[in-house]
Amino acid sequence: MRRLLAGLAVGSFLVAASACGSSGGGGASVKNASSGGTSTVKVGVIPIVDVAPLYLGQQKGFYGKRGLKLSMTTAQGGAAIVPGVVSGQFQFGFSNMTSLMIAQSQNVPVKAVVNGVASTGVAGKDFGAITVKKGSSIKSAKELEGKKVAVNTLKNINETAVRESVRKAGGDPSKVKFVELAFDQMPAALDSGQIDAAMVVEPALATVKSQGATEIASSGLLGLLINVGARSVERRALAWHQSVRGEVMV
Repeated sequence: MRRLLAGLAVGSFLVAASACGSSGGGGASVKNASSGGTSTVKVGVIPIVDVAPLYLGQQKGFYGKRGLKLSMTTAQGGAAIVPGVVSGQFQFGFSNMTSLMIAQSQNVPVKAVVNGVASTGVAGKDFGAITVKKGSSIKSAKELEGKKVAVNTLKNINETAVRESVRKAGGDPSKVKFVELAFDQMPAALDSGQIDAAMVVEPALATVKSQGATEIASSGLLGLLINVGARSVERRALAWHQSVRGEVMV
């Protein structure tokens, strides 16, 4: 298990694509790391369990031993992180496949470099689920028609999951009223009745369940969503990232 977590923590820096464009100022940072200095790598993340390996790697010194320090900034969702990667605010960012596909369709220069999280494929034993409050009359995803459903950001993988769940249950996804809400705000909003359901992931999923919330659909039920997240990197920085790869390889 320790070896697996170590691999996951380092994984976001293993760039598989060929280099293109200029390495910019990154080369200097790599030289500093190679000569005994510290290279700071800026990463955009979401406050969810998916990115825990990055924090573990930092805590255990996996990066520090190789002259690297992660500077992690949180955002509400992957859709908000993509612009940060493109602008140079982040050198890496955690996002989701829906947001990345939308970016690609609009010719935004981002590239997925490593899978971020995968569904277990098992209902009730996944990292994310559509939940309703304790005592809710809603028993299936089909009944979300006309209801307020919270997702962390609009037009992302979680909205896709809700729409597909409703469709598979025989409902009309276009009738769902989506509300944008941060994951850590979902438990209170669900419990107070501000929203009817929430597409929530860990650790917020554990919180809503502790409040008595019921899971009506799981990410594991959606075959098309088995690989739901990826860490993305802006294309013009690939040359630098390939140099960094040499610093983080065990």
